[in-house]
Amino acid sequence: MARSDRSGKWLTVLLALSMAAIIVSARPAPALADAQTSPWVSPAAVATGLSAAARPSLASTSDGTEHAAWEMAGQIYYAAQMSGQGWSSPRRIASGKSPVLVADDLGHLHTLFANQFMGNYEVYDVSLENGAWSLPVNVSHTSGFSAFPTAIAGKAGALYVAWMDNSPGYWTIYIGTWNGKYWSNQPVPNARGQAPTLGLSPDGALYLAWQDRVPNAANLSGTFHIFFSERLNGTWTLPVDVSDRSLVESIGANLTTTSDGLAHLTWVDDGQEVRYCFGRGMYWPDPVTVARAATLARGPRILAERSMRLHIAWDEGDMVRATSATPATLSWPKPTVITALTGDLRDVVLTLGPGNGVSLGWVQTHQPQDVGIYESWRASDLTERAWLPLTLH
Repeated sequence: MARSDRSGKWLTVLLALSMAAIIVSARPAPALADAQTSPWVSPAAVATGLSAAARPSLASTSDGTEHAAWEMAGQIYYAAQMSGQGWSSPRRIASGKSPVLVADDLGHLHTLFANQFMGNYEVYDVSLENGAWSLPVNVSHTSGFSAFPTAIAGKAGALYVAWMDNSPGYWTIYIGTWNGKYWSNQPVPNARGQAPTLGLSPDGALYLAWQDRVPNAANLSGTFHIFFSERLNGTWTLPVDVSDRSLVESIGANLTTTSDGLAHLTWVDDGQEVRYCFGRGMYWPDPVTVARAATLARGPRILAERSMRLHIAWDEGDMVRATSATPATLSWPKPTVITALTGDLRDVVLTLGPGNGVSLGWVQTHQPQDVGIYESWRASDLTERAWLPLTLH
């Protein structure tokens, strides 16, 4: 090769690497970017004047409509907000508890929930078609108590739902799959425990995290730890103890994924410390502390925004707090306080909003007979990244 040819090749490589460095540096760094990001807007009411309400779920469909579901006195209620309009009046769509909304990639909206029928709790599914909700379809079909479903959408209309089930005589995690025509389900091997949460990687691996007790010398009944397993090509890996603090209660795990295939987890240690960790398979570094509450922290939720930013939100009884950072960060910025009037707050939920942005919802009790569902929202300030082709001559 002539000297001039080699020089030209390396000039092209250096130019490409320089451009790549500029593009990569445009990704938000945790502390700097979060000090400059768009703030959460003032909370707005989804529904107010409720006698009781719990466990709200939010979702958006491709037509720009926001959807909300929650439980109240053993019934599931639903409301929607089309672009530029207010929230519709709540309407009952089913009997049950613990609803979770999930929109598939074909534009169909599903609500998964638990309900008692003929003396046994099962997980059911209702779907929204042409403005009307379908009759409930039994998803779990087990002999035991099926509770607290969580769901995620796959490709080509597929859905995955996980729940805790005591059919074998102890709590274990089941996975159900909707292929567009029917539901199937099976227990997850070695996944004894409660409170499952799901994620899905770009390569099709299904991620599962949950909590289970691990005995120790100081507590023979055990303290809760956070476990993780993944299913790839139909096989589940052995569980990994992600939290791994023997004398500390780790509860309330929530999971999201990014386009690089990493799983991102948050949970609460000892009722006060919001924790974060990332990994995949057997690789999980030491968790880091996101924030420490003065009294208590409950129900943290984590969400990946276009795989470029993570959001974590939780409640502390009288306030909702939220923070954001780049994926795999080891240093989280000071959280923002988000409130709506006064009262007890609980059951935080995070979801991608219509268009670009993130929606944050919760339940707020002003008086014993005055409960509301509220939502805050923040616009996305992430910019699209462009990649130049690398060519060698």
